[in-house]
Amino acid sequence: MNPHVRTMLHFSFHACAAATALLAAAPAFAQQAWRPDRNVELIVGSTPGSGQDKTARVIQRIWKDARLVESTSAVVNKVGGGGVIADTYVAQRAGDAHTLMTASPTLLTNHISGRSKLNYTDFTPVALLFDEYIAFVVRPESPFKTGNELIAALKKNPASVSFGFGTSIGNANHISIALLAKALGIDAKEMKVVVFNSASDASIAVMGGHIDVVAATANTVATQIEGGKMRALAVAAPQRMGGVYAKVPVWRDMKVDAVASSYRSIFGPKGFTPAQVAYWEAVFAKVVEDASWKQEIESNLWVSHYVPGNAFRKLLEEEYASLAVVMGSLGLAKTGNQ
Repeated sequence: MNPHVRTMLHFSFHACAAATALLAAAPAFAQQAWRPDRNVELIVGSTPGSGQDKTARVIQRIWKDARLVESTSAVVNKVGGGGVIADTYVAQRAGDAHTLMTASPTLLTNHISGRSKLNYTDFTPVALLFDEYIAFVVRPESPFKTGNELIAALKKNPASVSFGFGTSIGNANHISIALLAKALGIDAKEMKVVVFNSASDASIAVMGGHIDVVAATANTVATQIEGGKMRALAVAAPQRMGGVYAKVPVWRDMKVDAVASSYRSIFGPKGFTPAQVAYWEAVFAKVVEDASWKQEIESNLWVSHYVPGNAFRKLLEEEYASLAVVMGSLGLAKTGNQ
C-alpha cells in the first residue's frame, strides 16, 4: 500500500498522548507567567460564515463564556489570495502573542505550489483542533448510484467524469480528488476538474447537471443531502460517520485507501516565548473540553482531533512531505518542493 495515499491530510495520533497533553496543560494554566493584557485578534483568511470563520467565532465565544481569556478579543477577517493575505498579516507580527489565526492545509499547499513564500515553519503551531472530512456527492438522478460505479467509470476513462469543488486549485477538496486517483492507480492530471468560487456554486452546478461530482467538506453539503437535493457516494474518512452520513460508505469500504481532511488548526506568529506557548496551549486544552465545543463538533460533523503545539509541529513535517508528493501528481508542486 502506498504510504502517501494513506496519510494525506489525516494526522494519526495516539489518544493516550493527547490525554497526557491535556493533563500536563492543566497545571500550566494555573501557573502562567504570561497572559494577554490587551485585545487578542483571531485572524481568519476567509469570508464571514465560512468554515474557518465559524471555527474562530465558536472559539471566541467559549473564551468569553468560560472566562478562559480575560482580555477582550475580536475575530478579524483578512480575505484574499487563498489565505495568503491573512498569513502575511500574522507573519508580520513576530513575537506578538496577542495575534492568532485559524488555518487549514492551505497554509502548507500554498507554499508547496509556490503561491506563498510563507510556510508553517514561519509560524508558531498552537494546536490541531479537528478534522473535517471530504464527501463526494452527486445529484439524486445521477447515473452513479454507488461509489463503486464511480470507481469503475474512472478506471475505464479518468476524463469521463467531471469533478467540481471550491474554492482554489490545490486545496483540501482538490487534494481529496487526487488521493482518490492515486489510490486507483490513475494519473490525477487526466481527471477533469472544475474550480468554483465557493462550494455553494459547485453544489448548484452538480444539481443542475453541469458537472458530475462535487467534493466538499461533509458539513457543507449535509443540508442538501438531508433535503434530498444531493446524494453522497462516499466520504474520504477513516471510518463511517454519523448523522446524515450514517449509511454512507467510506472509500476504505470499497478497498480504496484515500483519507482526506480539511483540518482546522491554530497558529500564532513566529517568536512566541515558552510562557506564551504554554498559555495558549493550556487555553485550547480547555476549549476542546468545553461542553459547547463538543456540541459544535457533533452538530457540524467535525471529528475532534486535539494535538498541542510541539506534537503538532512534528505532524506538520510529515504532512508537508506527503502533500508535496500529492501536489506533484497534480503538477502543482513548485520545483524543489516535491
